[in-house]
Amino acid sequence: MIKQLKKRVFWSILLSAAAILLAILLVADGVTLYQHAHERKEVLQSAANLFTGDGEGKTNQQDASGAETSNEGGKGTNQGGKHGKGKKKQELIQALAEGELAVLELDVSGQVMAINGVESVPAGIDPVMIRQEGLAGKMFGKAGGWDYYYQSSRTNTPSGGTIVLMDGSSYRNENLLTILLSFAAFLGASGLFALLAWMLSKRIVKPVEENLLAQKRFIADASHELKTPLTVIDANAAVLEKSIGENKWLGYIQEETGRMSQLVKELLQLSRLDEEQKEGKAPEPEDFDLAEAAMEAALPFESLAYEKGLELEMDLPESVSAKGYPQEIHQVIGILLDNAIKHSDAGQKVYLQIGQQTQRHGIREEKQAEIIVTNVGSEIPPEALPHLFDRFYKADPSRTSEEKGNSYGLGLAIAKAIVDKHQGTIRAESKNGQTTLTVSLPI
Repeated sequence: MIKQLKKRVFWSILLSAAAILLAILLVADGVTLYQHAHERKEVLQSAANLFTGDGEGKTNQQDASGAETSNEGGKGTNQGGKHGKGKKKQELIQALAEGELAVLELDVSGQVMAINGVESVPAGIDPVMIRQEGLAGKMFGKAGGWDYYYQSSRTNTPSGGTIVLMDGSSYRNENLLTILLSFAAFLGASGLFALLAWMLSKRIVKPVEENLLAQKRFIADASHELKTPLTVIDANAAVLEKSIGENKWLGYIQEETGRMSQLVKELLQLSRLDEEQKEGKAPEPEDFDLAEAAMEAALPFESLAYEKGLELEMDLPESVSAKGYPQEIHQVIGILLDNAIKHSDAGQKVYLQIGQQTQRHGIREEKQAEIIVTNVGSEIPPEALPHLFDRFYKADPSRTSEEKGNSYGLGLAIAKAIVDKHQGTIRAESKNGQTTLTVSLPI
């Protein structure tokens, strides 16, 4: 219970922190990628204004050889001594010379008249289609690994406009680097969050663990203290019965003393199982035949089932090897059968099945032995299934204490404690009036 609580707290803290971090990184990356895209558009527009001879602010134009020629206006130059514009101009000219930028001059039909920056039209670039899309309003786009910008002619000359191309590989690399750095930061931070979450989960659960341990110690101590007076009461009632004969009041005393003694016995067993699991004091497990243990445990319940108008049906193989504590597994089977018989409708069958299955854990396979007990009766509500193995829990509160034996809601709790000791699992399913309890034990 404490381990499960720690795990739930740990994962709650870790997933919450990771989700917040992931949201922050996604927003930051989104802003960065948007800035990159906006920057590309600005560079393309600046290059179009710089390298075309018909736009506002005519400036220097680069031919295919990289030689600089003078145009009118000079608004794209370092006008007014503005160092920033001059620097940007020189960077664009260098990019054109290095083939990172390309300028295609088109005629009115969309055919290329002049090429600057590259020797030929790059593969995947269709100037006619780009011009048509540009005239339709789509000025920016991507094709053949290039980002492009179409600028229509703004003069009365018979020009089809200009296409400015920019190699997108550098920006793609920047975007990829941004994403990889964010992913690395997420993994590193998640590792740190995991460490902090584990420390916090231990601190958060510690008061609950201390209270639970104190409660278990109290139950164990109280059970030990109750054992002796209950034994004395039962012995005195038996002596008194011999003196005065049968008496209904003595019968009530003996009946309730017996029930209380059974409760104390179960509480002491739970305390012992808790202690063994906590301190690792359990004896060495032994090899035994699970099918044989199931047969021995089930035989006494055949007459009990018959008395209640039920039929106990068993499906047992010749032999199933298991490792553990046969007497405790014997008790688990008895608890499951007793529970099934108590909650079965008259005329129905109770099924006991022993089998084997193989569970896959990644590339590793693990063989498990299974104990399956099924009965037909009142369906257990779905909200009650997770609590079915809690101590003192009853799925049907309407049942009274008239039931003898495991009537305090401790039977299935003891079964779970024994199964946990064997490093197995126990689970319950209830559907259409059929309830199945399944115990899986590693072989």
